[in-house]
Amino acid sequence: MNIERINPRDRAGVSVSTGAGLADRLDLSGTYHVECIGADGNVKWSDTIENLVTTEGKNALLTHALKASSLTQTVVLGLVESTGFSAFDATNTAANITAVGGGSPTNGWNEATTSQCAARGSPSFGSASAGSLATSSAVSFSMLATATMKGAFLMVKSIAGTAPTTTPGNTSGALYSCGAFSGGDRAVINGDTLNVTYTASA
Repeated sequence: MNIERINPRDRAGVSVSTGAGLADRLDLSGTYHVECIGADGNVKWSDTIENLVTTEGKNALLTHALKASSLTQTVVLGLVESTGFSAFDATNTAANITAVGGGSPTNGWNEATTSQCAARGSPSFGSASAGSLATSSAVSFSMLATATMKGAFLMVKSIAGTAPTTTPGNTSGALYSCGAFSGGDRAVINGDTLNVTYTASA
């Protein structure tokens, strides 16, 4: 006896893909360019710094760009010297901008002192274009002593709106960026001038 069985089945599968992911990232970066001019007016050396943008700096930028109803920005630029240097750290805060503890600064680096250069500089910026904003002219530092420089840093207003000052060692404001020379430590002597420009990119 032959038995034939037929089991009819019907299957349908549907797959729908929509909305390919859209992502737009804001990666902050920047470059310092530094020239050392000797007392004779000749260029002794030049170097660049690919900076680290700190978390504090990012927070200040976002707060003032997107949240503040009005803002008059204050920006200062300073120099980092080599004494006691260990590292730049993205978690640095304005309270750590100056060293404590002599050769073991809590933030990993020392700002150039008033005996090396009298004050921080006050950069002016041009107009932003193609995702970049550059200083309109160089910030000049007159060197007052023989020293070894490690790099540079930039400060802006804090989230609370507290402005940085041009006084070396002052902890007001927010640390926006910092970095070391790509070519290593750089020597300066009394009478040299360091001309520093900065370009921020996003």
